[in-house]
This record gives sequence, C-alpha cells and structure tokens, in this order.
Amino acid sequence: AGMGIGIAQLGPSAGASDTPSTSAGAATLSPALLASLDLDAPAGDLSLEEAAELVRITEGWYTAALIRYRERAAEGTGAPGGGLDSLTRFAAIEALMAAGQAAVRESPTDPFLNGLLVNMRAEREATLRGLQASTAGQNWY
Repeated sequence: AGMGIGIAQLGPSAGASDTPSTSAGAATLSPALLASLDLDAPAGDLSLEEAAELVRITEGWYTAALIRYRERAAEGTGAPGGGLDSLTRFAAIEALMAAGQAAVRESPTDPFLNGLLVNMRAEREATLRGLQASTAGQNWY
C-alpha cells in the first residue's frame, strides 16, 4: 500500500477533508500516472516526484474506501473493535501509530511499514468518526 515511498514524506494524513477525488478541481491522475498503475505494462519514465504524487493520490482513495468500508461494517455489527470500547480502541491505535511513524522515519521506503501506517490512519479516522457519532448532542458539562 505504501508503494515504496515514506508516508512521512508525503504530507499530512489523508482524511475526509483532504481526500483526493476525481471531481473537477481536485487531485486527479494524468493519463501517464494512470497508465503506470498497470503493473503488466512497462514501467515508463515516472520521476520520483510523479511516483510520490501517484502514491499520495491513490493512498487517499484507499484510505477513504477503507473508512467507508469500516463504517458500513460497524453499522451491522456495532463497534469495529471486536468488543473493545471505542475510546480504548482509539488510544491503542494512537499508540500504534506513534510506533508506526517512528518505524517509517527509520525505513521510509519499506512498503509493509507504509501500508501498515496507511491502514492505521484509516482505522483511526473510522474510530474517531464512530466516537463523534456516538457522542453527538451530548455535552461534557
């Protein structure tokens, strides 16, 4: 999922407000970048900057899709944490993300670590959305 470029080099995490889309004015794939997604085709002449842009855009799409999937899954089964309450789950994800970010800083081109961090960010976002929805209209005071 990380495609070999450190997620830390790509800017802030993708979320609902900055997730790329195919609509006008948003980040889109050029024909050359789109063609580079076909792994059966020749690699082409992508620059490092173009490859980073490809990772950023497709990572945003993947994250958005995973968030939507987790939201739908949680609707049918309750909390996505398998019985773990949402606050505890959120705290655990935060701790794992800190470790993941440190690992990616040490090895920014590791695709496994990058993919893991992308998935954790999507899970964090889905858990946060669930917490916000469950506490909507409840005042803390």
